[in-house]
Amino acid sequence: MGPSSSNRFRILVPLLFLSVFSSSVNLIERELTAGAVLYLLPVSAGPVGVCYGRNANNLPTPIQAVALCKSKGITMVRLFDADPGVIQSFADTGISLSITISNSDITGIALDQNVADKWIGDNVLPYVPATSISSIAVGTEVLFTNVANLSAYIVPAMRNIFMSLKTNNLDTSVQVVSPNSMSVLSNSYPPSAGVFDPTITASIIIPMLSFLSQTGAPFMLNSYPYYAYVNDPTGVPLEYALFTSKAGVIDSNTQLHYTNLFDAQVDAVYAAMAAVNFTNIPVVVSETGWPSKGDSNERAANKQNAQTYNQNLINELVRDHAGTPMKPGLQVQAYIFALYNENLKPDPESERNFGIYFPDGSEVYPLNFYGGTGTVEVQNRTWCVARNDASNSSLQIALDYACGPGYANCNAIQEGGPCYEPNTYVNHASYAFNDFFQKSNMDPRACNFSGTANLTQRDPSYGSCIFYARNPSSGCLSSPQVFYYGFSALVTLLLLPVWRI
Repeated sequence: MGPSSSNRFRILVPLLFLSVFSSSVNLIERELTAGAVLYLLPVSAGPVGVCYGRNANNLPTPIQAVALCKSKGITMVRLFDADPGVIQSFADTGISLSITISNSDITGIALDQNVADKWIGDNVLPYVPATSISSIAVGTEVLFTNVANLSAYIVPAMRNIFMSLKTNNLDTSVQVVSPNSMSVLSNSYPPSAGVFDPTITASIIIPMLSFLSQTGAPFMLNSYPYYAYVNDPTGVPLEYALFTSKAGVIDSNTQLHYTNLFDAQVDAVYAAMAAVNFTNIPVVVSETGWPSKGDSNERAANKQNAQTYNQNLINELVRDHAGTPMKPGLQVQAYIFALYNENLKPDPESERNFGIYFPDGSEVYPLNFYGGTGTVEVQNRTWCVARNDASNSSLQIALDYACGPGYANCNAIQEGGPCYEPNTYVNHASYAFNDFFQKSNMDPRACNFSGTANLTQRDPSYGSCIFYARNPSSGCLSSPQVFYYGFSALVTLLLLPVWRI
């Protein structure tokens, strides 16, 4: 049931806004950005995390990295080791951590259960449950490594680690996985023809899939459309790799339409698993990303492409109809590589520039982990609407801000107004959010509301309820007006500590 006619957002004043927010213990982080947007709710960004690589000698402390992740709403982080100081830093943060067993430790763990038990005793038991360890990655891209016979030990090692977790009653909370590159497929095009490399299918892939199926763990895939484009720039259009293709690709076998290579790579793995009779294992993308800088011959490695790929990836995964053409109802999780640029990685230059942050903590380029457009300018008529999956309580708090200190014109959603019906939180919040967004010069950062809002280019107007949208080329509010809205929000923010006292 929607909000009643007596709901708070109908008669709001700034002090009421302060009262509502001062009663919420968990409203910790505040950020005032252009367009006077206050991001106050501890809402997680969703199915997109980051890989926290540390192959560098100039990185901030793990505590600073944790603070950075929290400020972006990131709730999933993948480590490439099991460093005790880093694991401890994520304690009591609500961030789920995936830790890694190094390739060099796999053989010993596979051959001796006691070695597996010791690894769990040293790297997991001292930190849970304070640190939320969601998975243990046994190695990284073990298959096709140059180490003799290492691939043969991967599944036995996974089994021994699982048995140790089971002994300690952690088998239902910590998954055992092993990330794989796209090279485990001998064919990936079209996606429906995806098939595993026959040299490893019977000996390694099927035992691994059997283990994952039995334990409920996902198949971990490192998916890099960047490398697919670089290796075949004539066969792989750049737009298809960057999620910006309008034409896309039609799978000739299934007639499914693919608008991006990321979905196609994930579905190729689903097809390969189905070909060996495994249809119940989800795919999690353990690494994906795009470099922001490269050598002179790496022209695709630039900030614009990196931001476009990663932001579009986030948008693709957090939208309401998440999934792939082959699995439309199954949301894909992914980890963006990487949190920081890493200066000790080997050539080429692009390898050192996959980070979304510089070591000093400044952005290489902005990303909105809640979905949206970062700070990319709006080019067409655009509206800001509430997300259908946002909770009513989150929408109510956001409404209180938009219609109160945000000075959105909410008359149309009052009882008897043209936009009152349907009397739902989503409908009323959408109208208020959009009014605020338009008054904020259509700055994409003004369409967030703690992750409860998204941009759309589909006109949400209906009947006599008109959602106003400015034409970007015609100009928006003058700078004094923008200052007024920003100043009012700033005053509210400054008064908040006083109100609490």
